[in-house]
Amino acid sequence: MTRELLEYQVRFVTPAFLGNAEQEGQWRTPPFKALLRQWWRVVYAADHSFSVDVIKMREEEGGLFGSVHSAEPRQSQVRLRLSDWTTSRTESIKNPSEHQRYLGYGRVDKPHKTIGVGDNECRKLFISVLRSDASSIEQSMALISAYGTIGGRSRNGWGSLRIEACEPSQSQIDLSKYQRPWEDALKLNWPHALGTSEEGALTWITTRPLGSWNKAMNQLGKIRKDLRRSFKSEQDRNWLAGAGNIRLPNSLRFKVRKDEEGMYGAIFHMPCLPVQELNPDINIIRGIWGKAHGFLDDCPSLKRIAQ
Repeated sequence: MTRELLEYQVRFVTPAFLGNAEQEGQWRTPPFKALLRQWWRVVYAADHSFSVDVIKMREEEGGLFGSVHSAEPRQSQVRLRLSDWTTSRTESIKNPSEHQRYLGYGRVDKPHKTIGVGDNECRKLFISVLRSDASSIEQSMALISAYGTIGGRSRNGWGSLRIEACEPSQSQIDLSKYQRPWEDALKLNWPHALGTSEEGALTWITTRPLGSWNKAMNQLGKIRKDLRRSFKSEQDRNWLAGAGNIRLPNSLRFKVRKDEEGMYGAIFHMPCLPVQELNPDINIIRGIWGKAHGFLDDCPSLKRIAQ
């Protein structure tokens, strides 16, 4: 069967908690493959008009990315290769601000090491895939370029990626296809779409470019802390990212984006209902996220964007 080779240039915009068993920062393909699988599910959901048979999706995912849990283990049809697997320049984050520590769940300067940022910290990522699957992989990579982060604490903005397709056609994808009214998205308990409301996409960026990733992360940390404090009830705050002793994956995600004008802090919502084991009340969840969206709309340092 005919295969295609997709090629991308990947660099980190913010430090990434990504490394090997020795806790040294290292570029490795397994985390990138896991990230690709996550966003492939978003592509799959959109391709099926968000009416997903999860069992069937898992079967197709296993056939594409490989599976050891099926009756017959299947080899991955998606093959990733980095131009360089060598240990990266690792560094501790120097004097992190209070808000950066908040995004890192505590002190992030010791003992954690990160892959640093900079022009030298980039790699080529090659993806070999069957031609029949190339389109879904290209769409997944376009989503990763816009929204993807990788490594520890990545949903809080660490490990923000900037990805450039070496073939321009690979990046010419309408990302609005993957948006869904946020209350409809609560019908599923896994992140499968980017939320929208009557006012547009639930995607916000800082109103002006910031001079460095430090400033962008500091701004995001302050917004996240202020948002959580805007809820007076501890129970309500728990539904944002935690419930008692059970940590909930935060469906409100953070990323730092970089363009020719500078760095921007970005926030986007991938709404889904918490798992049934937590007995979520749909009306309470709707109220909490409606208030959170209003808070972000009213934040003077943020503005909504289309995607």
